[in-house]
Amino acid sequence: MRMIHKKIRYLILCLVLFIFACTPDAFATQEGARQYRQLEAAGNHTSIIDAGGSLYVWGNNEYGQVGNRSYRKDWAWPEKVLNGVQQVSNGFYSTVALKRDGTVYTWGRGSHYRLGNGKDGIIDFPKSIGLKDIVQIAAGDDHCLALDVQGHIFVWGRNQKGQLGIGNTNNGKKPQQLKNVEDVVYIAAGDYFSAAILRDGSMLLWGDNYDGELGDGTRTASLVPIKGPLENVAQIAVGDNYIAALTKEGELFMWGCNDQGQIPNCVELQSCEPVFIMENIVQINTGDRHMGALDADGVLWMWGSNDHGQTGNGSTGNITTQPYPVLSDVVDFACGYAHTIACTSDGILYGWGRNEHRQLALREQVDIPTPTQIKPF
Repeated sequence: MRMIHKKIRYLILCLVLFIFACTPDAFATQEGARQYRQLEAAGNHTSIIDAGGSLYVWGNNEYGQVGNRSYRKDWAWPEKVLNGVQQVSNGFYSTVALKRDGTVYTWGRGSHYRLGNGKDGIIDFPKSIGLKDIVQIAAGDDHCLALDVQGHIFVWGRNQKGQLGIGNTNNGKKPQQLKNVEDVVYIAAGDYFSAAILRDGSMLLWGDNYDGELGDGTRTASLVPIKGPLENVAQIAVGDNYIAALTKEGELFMWGCNDQGQIPNCVELQSCEPVFIMENIVQINTGDRHMGALDADGVLWMWGSNDHGQTGNGSTGNITTQPYPVLSDVVDFACGYAHTIACTSDGILYGWGRNEHRQLALREQVDIPTPTQIKPF
């Protein structure tokens, strides 16, 4: 009888250990301080690529953008959806992933042909769209760009403001190469405009210009790429209707819409030309109407719209008009529609801002105005 009781206790212990190992918190700690290849938070869902190339997605899943073969239900915990991933880019209701072999996968809402598969329906799992030899992707709200190894840009999706740069306003059902554009090394996609950096450090911009997004001193849209206002550019980030450019010297410039304090040092509601913001910056990222910059000392500075606490200054409902130091020892970060995530050098992941769709992977669906550890990782 004692032997039977011992076996039962042993089985119970094994079951408890198994259940514990399957919980999100245990998953997070089993490898110690987990490192990440990339953080991405555009829209109301969050995507992370771990050091091994596995892609995890959670948050708003209204149109299947999480990619776990379901939709209409928000996903509160990180869901592993794809392996061998090099880069991920979130649209507002879609997700685009670049695999290490240079192929591109898309899923989520297909309206305006933003998935690049020639259809406008929902796809709730990653599906290849046939592109090869791709080295970077960029998803706007409803359109996408892809950069190939030869420096050519492919575009698809919504084009009502000329954001595809193809000379007209017809939507692109499938990827098509942007003509007369080459030697591109970096791409970015906003709501209704797009941007690129050429090998010589100059910029190209195209699409909507209502708020001066193209930086040419006018508010006239362009259906084809035009030369941008800065040289020696290393990185660009685009929000809803504004743009940030980081030079190779670490100087940050911004222009476009300023209705929520997106452009510090600008007293107007918009700027059609670059405004200098700060220096000693190594990384930039934009949300819908809030912005972040990481300096060379590992300090993350944030400003702009703060209606959900997305700038992390401990309050909600106000506008953060000047750069505010939110977190130290940061190695990567990403801004979403109204939330922000960041990773410190010890591998700890933090999130703050809007959590209505559980994009912060926190149980309480409330705004979080200060950096809070995301425990599933």
